[in-house]
Amino acid sequence: MKINNIQYVRILLTKKCNMSCTFCHQEGCTFSENDIDYKLLIETVQKLYDIGYRKIKLMGGEPMLYRNINEVVKTIKSIGNDIDLSMISNGSAPIDQYLALFDYGLDRLNVSVHGWCDDYFCRNTGNAVNQCAIIKSNIIELAEKGRINKLNYVLQKGKNEADFFQLIEDVKGLDVVVDVLNLLTFPGQKEVESFKYSFSEIEDLIRGRWSVYESVDYNNPYSLPSKRLFLQNSCVINLKVNQLNEQEVFNSCVSCKYKDACVEGIKAIRLTNDALIQPCLLRTDNTFDLINNSEKSELLEYLTKL
Repeated sequence: MKINNIQYVRILLTKKCNMSCTFCHQEGCTFSENDIDYKLLIETVQKLYDIGYRKIKLMGGEPMLYRNINEVVKTIKSIGNDIDLSMISNGSAPIDQYLALFDYGLDRLNVSVHGWCDDYFCRNTGNAVNQCAIIKSNIIELAEKGRINKLNYVLQKGKNEADFFQLIEDVKGLDVVVDVLNLLTFPGQKEVESFKYSFSEIEDLIRGRWSVYESVDYNNPYSLPSKRLFLQNSCVINLKVNQLNEQEVFNSCVSCKYKDACVEGIKAIRLTNDALIQPCLLRTDNTFDLINNSEKSELLEYLTKL
């Protein structure tokens, strides 16, 4: 059963993180610092699976800091082997911990690169330079083992172009896709607008520095259409050139007062660390409280009307 053509849930296991990135939007969740309750998490995944959800992404904060992360992966995969289970991490955990997750059933790993060169990494994340070396080593080893699906990178005008360029140079020969993300802004953050690229500007920047031998439109049934640039003797660049407000994937998108400000590139619902179903980054008035509405029929009704 499809609910609004969305079968994708992003689970915020924890808000804990070992980085303090300057552009972090916390997936739009600004509530408590509690970790999600493990029992409620598994019960909710079972309900969503029964309704028809098959794509699940584990997130944070930093999901590797969740105390039961191995058990979460193992149990979710036991609910249904057809679940596409992935994770977004900052890549800072010990390499053996990442490799163990694949043994437990993790299908794919995305690593968000919050700085590639030492100086920008330290300024952007608030972490020491030795952490940058660990992350680079992890990314290269995991990519060589075929365990990384994508590298996520937020490009900011006038702030980190050199850092981005070096990342692309250093991942040559690795079978990875670099997902170049635009800076997300929220209402009232006009000062951030000056750091924001348009996707056409990002493409021009890439084409001005590297030879693009192929450009293709990429359609993902769980996300928004994007454009992929295949660089000569290098990696693949993914640009999310579509925005959620242009797609109106939820019924509530049509009349949403935040629509003009919504530039998100993900077509999904969120399960927050506070046990809420939250569909949007910009609004919290249309959430579903899983603690006080425990029946699957109630969840189904909510998702159908959303």
